[in-house]
Amino acid sequence: MLHHGEDVEVFVDWMVYDAVRTCKHSIAIFRGQPGGAAVLVHDLALSGGPGSSIRFFQPPDPKVAPTAITNIMGETTWSTAYLLAPRRRSAEKLFTAYDYEFADLDSDGVYELIAWNRRPFDIRCGFAIADVRFYPEVFVPSGSGYQRAWPPPDWPPAYGGLEGRFKDHEKEGVPWDANIQIVAGFADRLLSIS
Repeated sequence: MLHHGEDVEVFVDWMVYDAVRTCKHSIAIFRGQPGGAAVLVHDLALSGGPGSSIRFFQPPDPKVAPTAITNIMGETTWSTAYLLAPRRRSAEKLFTAYDYEFADLDSDGVYELIAWNRRPFDIRCGFAIADVRFYPEVFVPSGSGYQRAWPPPDWPPAYGGLEGRFKDHEKEGVPWDANIQIVAGFADRLLSIS
């Protein structure tokens, strides 16, 4: 449930398997006033793994509308995050990640959305390294949605096939001087001590 001004929104998610055992998710959004009848706003259909969840983020500024994101599970512990439009009539695919959070990275009062993946884009290591927060993607508010701000759009994305080509010293498709995020994190401002 989510408070939307004087109204309350209720999100109901259920899943069924189709004939080829694909998971089909239905997300129904209802709106109404406490103690009154609720009206169906919209019913969204998404596909993915067997699990799903809906998360909300309310910025500290009460004038800013809360963000609603539905997560459709992938093959393991990662999920695909979909941003529900303010009027709840559509869902925009944002990213695929293991976890995400909202944070005011530059202390300007605007909260960025950080998607975290488990593996670094490691072109030098011959064995797997995994943690929950290795490879961040940062999304900034843009209109009623979010736009990716990090890594920059001209940097190659992290994926295993590209790592393999780098390890095999192949240049095909990626210039050797390309900028690549390998591992990244965030640190708070340093305080000087005198």
